[in-house]
Amino acid sequence: MRKDTSAEALHEGQIRKALSELVKFGLDDRYVGHCRIASVPLMFSDSVGPCPSADLTATDPKMILRAMFKTVYDAGFQAGQHQAEYDQMQGLVQAIPGLEKFVTDLAEQVADKVIDQRLSKNGI
Repeated sequence: MRKDTSAEALHEGQIRKALSELVKFGLDDRYVGHCRIASVPLMFSDSVGPCPSADLTATDPKMILRAMFKTVYDAGFQAGQHQAEYDQMQGLVQAIPGLEKFVTDLAEQVADKVIDQRLSKNGI
């Protein structure tokens, strides 16, 4: 089946028009103006780490705000899960002080093994 490039161009134009309306409400236009609609960066205030990006290629132009909210929500939820796992690990390390050295030694052994395997695979 052939791609309908005119329909794709029309859809992208509609997405870009909708994004330009959101710029009026504060969406950072430095990133939106030159991005691909498959990867629209969503910078938000006080963001730390990599910013999430929304894929709007298959999104109805009337629904881009919902797609963007979902992307930011999912990124925040995942960041929260990572923070909770880190906090739990820190709690275990504080409760069992010898655990940190054990885990560190185990991680070093695994890393050394993987490095050796890759070096031998590449003939080094």
